[in-house]
Amino acid sequence: MRRYAAVRLVCSVLWFIVYCSRFSAAAVTCASPEPLPGNPQYEYFVSVADHDRHQLHVSIRYRATKPTVFQMPVWNALYQVRDFAQYATELQAHDGNGTALSVEAEGNSAWRVPPSNGCAVIEYNLNANVPGPFSAQASSDHVFLNWAQVLLYGDRNAPLMLAVSDLPATWSLRDLGLFDETAHRLARPVSYDALVDSPVEMSASKIAAFDEDGAQYRIVVDADDADYNLPAIQDALRKVVHASVDWMHDRPFDQYTFLYHFPRGPVGGGMEHSYGTAISAPADRMHENALAPISTSAHEFFHLWNVKRIRPQSLQPVDFQHEQYTRALWFAEGVTSTASELMLVRAGLENERGYLSHLSAVISDFEARPAHKFQSPETSSLEAWMEGHAYYRRPERSVSYYTSGELLGVLLDLEMRKRTRGTKSLRDLFIYLNAEYAKKHRYYDDSNAVQQAAEKVAGGSFQSFFDKYVRSTVPIPYDDYLRFVGLTLQPFAILGVDAGFDASVNFTGLPEVTKVTPGSAVEAAGVHAGDTLTAIDEHEYMGDLSHYLVGHKAGDTVTFRFASRTRTMAVKVTLAESKGPAFSVVEEPAASVEQRAQRAAWIRGDDMESGAHK
Repeated sequence: MRRYAAVRLVCSVLWFIVYCSRFSAAAVTCASPEPLPGNPQYEYFVSVADHDRHQLHVSIRYRATKPTVFQMPVWNALYQVRDFAQYATELQAHDGNGTALSVEAEGNSAWRVPPSNGCAVIEYNLNANVPGPFSAQASSDHVFLNWAQVLLYGDRNAPLMLAVSDLPATWSLRDLGLFDETAHRLARPVSYDALVDSPVEMSASKIAAFDEDGAQYRIVVDADDADYNLPAIQDALRKVVHASVDWMHDRPFDQYTFLYHFPRGPVGGGMEHSYGTAISAPADRMHENALAPISTSAHEFFHLWNVKRIRPQSLQPVDFQHEQYTRALWFAEGVTSTASELMLVRAGLENERGYLSHLSAVISDFEARPAHKFQSPETSSLEAWMEGHAYYRRPERSVSYYTSGELLGVLLDLEMRKRTRGTKSLRDLFIYLNAEYAKKHRYYDDSNAVQQAAEKVAGGSFQSFFDKYVRSTVPIPYDDYLRFVGLTLQPFAILGVDAGFDASVNFTGLPEVTKVTPGSAVEAAGVHAGDTLTAIDEHEYMGDLSHYLVGHKAGDTVTFRFASRTRTMAVKVTLAESKGPAFSVVEEPAASVEQRAQRAAWIRGDDMESGAHK
């Protein structure tokens, strides 16, 4: 028995040693490390020592003269409740003497800590292994953090400081302007809300910079050097940012940062911030097109006005603990796409033919989704919180506020131009909203305020336009708008192919099966809605299935690989022929010189007086 007891004792000691050495972060106490500058209410210390195990260690030192409730946001970056507390483990607290303090849970994302002798530390470990610009990831290659998915908060308005430690010697820390990047800490105390608007990238990243229109722009890239062309990206970005600043007659920043990830895997998307953006695109796509991320970059850059500064009241202040419903996403996201497409033309990166081809695709996508007959753009905005569900994304259930909003932005622009003979436009609307709301630190009343702004800028009532097309689902008479610029919409039947299922990207950037055709090979293999499409012909794939099928014909054999929660499946499919409606925006045969002139101004986003804003 003594022998077994000794063995148990040795095992216990070994377990304790392993337990205590699992994480390499230095302990944070009320005495060590030294106080961060600025006398903040909260001091955050984040160690990335165990990044290769996807682990972060977070310590928060704070003044604990009264009970404090710490909370973890349940959503951030995406309109999805993702409960980030699920990734936090071993939450504990102690006072200035090292004595443990009780940590009482108040729901699944809040904890109450009692007062102590003036100082306390709460700490926890956090798993971070979700790739993409909407998440947090710590890996052997890099650490990218959206802070709201990592950090608890007490008083969101109180000043805080934050320091990051244990970066590998070859890594740098880059953020969107809040950090002393050399010291790996905030340059000055900020609020929690300000901090979470500035994600960080820690890696052996490359950085480039250029000046334009009085501002400095930085490009930070985490990728293999062979997977991207930095000079080409920089040249295109210079044109886009100049076009946008010129169009808005405004530059509300001195420095702006583009954070890019080009991983060798299926991930993508972009996330806007006040002084920068984080964007991911798969390396395969970069090899196909060196300027693949520029369209997303133009969209996210324009968000620095529309969303970050021209902001709907319904999204302010951010409620990190509950869904936040708004009717304005058709404008905040969709009309941002309208504007960013114009910026590509102004930047010389797209011509009239390319613009009209893009518009044709938007109209075709909108009309191909039966849901547009009953789901208004405002309703689509309100139901954004269901976009994470595969069934909701089916064409008969929903139409994206990105699609309907971009189309509405085009129609609203044309309506304003038609009423004023081209002297007022979408550009004037944004300049007005920027002056009345952003620069006065006010928030607009969703669709109602956009309608009132259009009436103020272009004159007359826009009640009918908004009632029909924003708040309801009245069929759009496209030619009534296109005729002003000498265009017409032509329907045609498009021959396509059917793979026996449909898939669209979810917010992780991965294609998710939304529909399986009864009797198909895919159904026979046991694929269901909600499964993930991971590869096509053994190549990782990111994007809607429809985009891939454009390059194929009936009779082609394709192998699709799917993943469910319990297994992976490879299914060989012979593509079948399908027919569907599509639309093309083309010039009217009798288009006049005046109509062509109006069209040229419209596509460049100019007013008519002299080809420039007055």
